[in-house]
Amino acid sequence: MEKIDAVIFDMDGVLIDSEPIYMHHVLSFYERFGIHVPYEEVVKLAGSSNEASWQMMASWWKEAIDPKELEQLYETIMQGEEEVVFADIVNPYVRYILPRLRERGIKTAIASSSPMSAIHAMMQQCQLTNSFDLVVTGRDFPFSKPDPTIYLHTVKQLKVAKEHCIIIEDSTYGIEAAIRADIKVAALKDERFHYDQTKATYLVHDLLEAYHLILEGED
Repeated sequence: MEKIDAVIFDMDGVLIDSEPIYMHHVLSFYERFGIHVPYEEVVKLAGSSNEASWQMMASWWKEAIDPKELEQLYETIMQGEEEVVFADIVNPYVRYILPRLRERGIKTAIASSSPMSAIHAMMQQCQLTNSFDLVVTGRDFPFSKPDPTIYLHTVKQLKVAKEHCIIIEDSTYGIEAAIRADIKVAALKDERFHYDQTKATYLVHDLLEAYHLILEGED
């Protein structure tokens, strides 16, 4: 591997193990209206773009409904009950590898499809406020992952050549976005959500393995 000057992290599923909690909230929402959604269907939301997720969720509704209308209803019904304690679901080795990357002069960034409010809440709760050089939300772009724009923008803002960057992802769409941006991607192995991780440049079992992979470029 070439020397790595910047590491770009996805948030959900990489920095925090949030997907199971979000899925539980979705199931709870539909149960309130007497709608049974098979877990196998809810799993498909993992890694989907915001727009695609609401379109999928609208298809499960008992009658035709606009995805935007469903989103508003969901936010109203679940308000106050969807609090996620990010500190409880931070992935192992996050707090270990981030300061060590920065000590080595390697830039770090978050590029997530989640809203900026959620990203900042995660950083604050997990005591990671000063751990990143750049934080980017996909909500600022017209298209979500697998569109590569979020990663191309992040690399440009970091002022680092693409060949000296690596992205850490988990989902099918996130991996595809990295590939389309022509940036190396290490997929954090996760078999719970049927992700297609076969196209990733590397497959790692945890963030510590990803960290040691990055260090190989310094040898």
